[in-house]
Amino acid sequence: DRFSKYSFDDIKYLENERLKHLIYGGKDALNDPGVLTSFSILYEDILPVRFGGDILFNLMEKTMVSARKKKLTSNANLEIPMENKSSSTLPTQVQRKIISQMMSYALPEDL
Repeated sequence: DRFSKYSFDDIKYLENERLKHLIYGGKDALNDPGVLTSFSILYEDILPVRFGGDILFNLMEKTMVSARKKKLTSNANLEIPMENKSSSTLPTQVQRKIISQMMSYALPEDL
């Protein structure tokens, strides 16, 4: 039951929309005992279904690992520790004047 370990937050980071919908559908199917029973019977009794299912599940697992890494990287970039944040010793007025001067050089006069 690989679908249950994928959080909705993890799934958001998948790039492939079709795979996103497939995993959302798989998560929903876990709530329906009839679907679970039917799939179990097909998976056990029909070799091509088992073979295809194994390939699909392995693909999903690899893709979800990539999505989780992407999520962690994205979250890590958002969380900047306080010691790494700008701790300028320049007074705020001086900072504003420098920024203002830089912007006047960077922007055309007619804007």
